[in-house]
Amino acid sequence: MFFSLTSFSVPCTLQRSAFLAVSNMAKGSELTIEQKARIVSLRESGKNVADISISMSCSKGTVSKTLKRTRDHNTLVSLPRTGRPKKTTESDKRFLVLNSRRFRRKTVPSKT
Repeated sequence: MFFSLTSFSVPCTLQRSAFLAVSNMAKGSELTIEQKARIVSLRESGKNVADISISMSCSKGTVSKTLKRTRDHNTLVSLPRTGRPKKTTESDKRFLVLNSRRFRRKTVPSKT
């Protein structure tokens, strides 16, 4: 017996709830520290990545990356991100502030 999921069929021997549980997590959302701790504890208790991903309702890649980050950095806290690089230097910033205060009535292109 088969049931249909979008454009492909899956045998009924697979648990449907386990197969669909992967899509419950919102794309781009970050795991909480508690979720990361649970992933690590499940792995230490002997569960494999596929079983952890089913029980945590996230992808296998998320579980693998969480375990790798925990192993590499020895912490569950998210590391700081680099962000967008600055285009102006501190000297440029001071120059712009000084000119905008000195020439209040001029437009921005004429100040630079």
